[in-house]
Amino acid sequence: VGDQVLSATDVIGNHYQGESTLTIMVVISLDNVHRRLHSGSYVQRGAALQTLKSVTGGEPLLEEVFARLSDQHPDVRRTAVEMLLHIGERGDQRVLSALAKRCQDSDHEVQFSAVEALPQLAEKGDIGALTAASQALRSGLGHLLRRSLLH
Repeated sequence: VGDQVLSATDVIGNHYQGESTLTIMVVISLDNVHRRLHSGSYVQRGAALQTLKSVTGGEPLLEEVFARLSDQHPDVRRTAVEMLLHIGERGDQRVLSALAKRCQDSDHEVQFSAVEALPQLAEKGDIGALTAASQALRSGLGHLLRRSLLH
């Protein structure tokens, strides 16, 4: 308040008794989240991605999610696919390409998440999305794709 920095446990009302509008600048450090994204533990990497769901961060956040799409653990890859659904923009070809690649993932849950996300982010008539969906059909994911498209 004023030039005073409040701690995380401070209550603003204890420091401000004015009747006019109070403007607050909040600075959030994502250092811990960044460290957890690079953790040796897939649980920590997945939890860090979950934390990022509440953050809108544009390109840097998107790049972190793209990097996690090739994580060694399928739970982290699945969470990254789900994150793309939250932060990806409809029609973004980089996002659609990443999802199409995950439709061929070695893990069926990752595949299903990608198949489910693809039609939600693709523009109507998108040939790339259609091709990825067709490949998913040929690779035995037809039942997953039909389920996704019928919801």
